[in-house]
Amino acid sequence: MVGERDVVQSSSLTADTEAVQVRRGGASDEERLRQLTLLKISQDCLARGYATFAFTSVSEPKPHLPNRAPDAPIEFAATQTFDPASATVPAIEPGTRLTVKFFKQDDPAGADFIAAPLIAANLAPTL
Repeated sequence: MVGERDVVQSSSLTADTEAVQVRRGGASDEERLRQLTLLKISQDCLARGYATFAFTSVSEPKPHLPNRAPDAPIEFAATQTFDPASATVPAIEPGTRLTVKFFKQDDPAGADFIAAPLIAANLAPTL
């Protein structure tokens, strides 16, 4: 069983983008996964010196078949890309993979996206 705080993992793709994987085996409540995912992304965004973020793609997982090993790699049914990036938080379930782009405080391109300091301040004390 994956610890709840470890259910969301990230890896850097470029200086201002990262891939976020929601692991299977942790929290399964959709709202809880959404909160954990947004908190992880916000913390990563702030740690890199950025202020806002947006989603550039979401990959939906295929169902995990019972005849596959529990730790088998996740397979994806579909990937949706957003061009331009989107501030709309997609549905998040175990196995979902997201790609996010970070924006600096003074970058007008990121002005209408998700404010990482607000997310971190509101969710960190409750999770």
